[in-house]
Amino acid sequence: MALTREQRERLSRVRMFVLDMDGTIYLGERLFPFTVGFLQKVRNTGRDFCFFTNNSSKNREAYLEKLSRMGIPVPPEKMLISNGVILEWLKERHPGARCWVVGTPFLIVDVGLLTGGLPAGLFQLGMSVALLGLAVLSALGFYFTGKATVKAGRAIWRGIRRSFSKKGRVVV
Repeated sequence: MALTREQRERLSRVRMFVLDMDGTIYLGERLFPFTVGFLQKVRNTGRDFCFFTNNSSKNREAYLEKLSRMGIPVPPEKMLISNGVILEWLKERHPGARCWVVGTPFLIVDVGLLTGGLPAGLFQLGMSVALLGLAVLSALGFYFTGKATVKAGRAIWRGIRRSFSKKGRVVV
């Protein structure tokens, strides 16, 4: 399908491409045939790209490693992930605050790093929610078991100010 003149003009003004990954540049472990050529064309025309995913099952390092294995090495600042967005938001607005995390081991490790090395296992092993204070952070629904849901509900009931989910819904 050929682009119209107007579409080509609009596209020529784009300076930065923010690209999703799974289903956009690859599927599973296989790059699409057009991916490398597209990224090269972006570079050759003096434009730039970065990657963004809302798939919070892994962290930035895991995605950077996957892209590198596929022949697309990128610096960390070009890999944006939903986990990083909410963690940066928490860091900016609530420095030093703690979360009770319901999520993948990757998210738990990232939260541990954000909070100054507090052992990640404390989040997973059910540290008393009364001690944690700020937020219940959920990354993936299949980690939200019945037991986790009850704990999150109790945490919110006891005064945690907000509950954050992957899709950005805020429960006050």
